Amino acid sequence: MSGCPVRFAVAGQIRSCFKEIITMTESRSKTISELRRKGYAVIVWNPEELGSASVKHVENRCVELGHEVIADLQEITKQNLKHLIADLDLQKTTKENLK
Repeated sequence: MSGCPVRFAVAGQIRSCFKEIITMTESRSKTISELRRKGYAVIVWNPEELGSASVKHVENRCVELGHEVIADLQEITKQNLKHLIADLDLQKTTKENLK
C-alpha cells in the first residue's frame, strides 16, 4: 500500500489504486484546496468526463503536457520580468535625464 498513489479521476470523485470509487466529500475537497494553497497544481476529472479513456493514459499524458506548459510559462515569466526590469530602468533613466 505504501507505493500506491491516489489518482484524482474527476471533479466529484476520486479513484484510488484499489479501483474503488470514493465520493468527493467536503473533507477531501478541503484537502485539494489546501494542496492548491500550498502551491500544488491539482487536476480532477470525474468518470463521466473521462468516459472510456484510460485513467492511467490520461494521467500520463497530462504529466507530459504539464511539463511542457510549466516550461513555457516559466520562460514567458522570465521574458516578462526582463521586459519589466528594462522598462523600469528606462523610466529611471528618463526621470534622471529630466532633472
